[in-house]
Amino acid sequence: MSKGRRRYDHRITEKQKKFCEAYLANGRNARAAAREAGYGKSYAGNKSGEILKSTIVKQYLRKRLQKADKQLEATFDWKLRRLKQIADSHENNIAVSAIAEMNKMQGHYSPDKHVNANININSDADLIQVRDVMRKITEKHEKDY
Repeated sequence: MSKGRRRYDHRITEKQKKFCEAYLANGRNARAAAREAGYGKSYAGNKSGEILKSTIVKQYLRKRLQKADKQLEATFDWKLRRLKQIADSHENNIAVSAIAEMNKMQGHYSPDKHVNANININSDADLIQVRDVMRKITEKHEKDY
């Protein structure tokens, strides 16, 4: 290594880790995180943005956020398993509600649809016309029923 070049360590320091953890915990306020991590007041005020721009700090934050996302992730399968546990361990309304939610998630649920109509029919011809109109309405909205 030449005399004038510095060797950079590509590992995160404890102070940088503290900064990252404080940054994530306090709502992403870099200045407050720098002070909490032990950086001097003036350094924290002036250079906290530079700490965030550091490649190693960015990588650490990205990994921490990915880990947090994974821990908080509620997958479709997890939700179904959890609802099944609730349905199996409770009775009556709670179990029925859990089963209804599972049905909705799996697409096995469609709400009841009703059509109310007052129709005056004076002849068989009117009845045939009404039936034809009702058939067309039903065919048009068949997917919804």
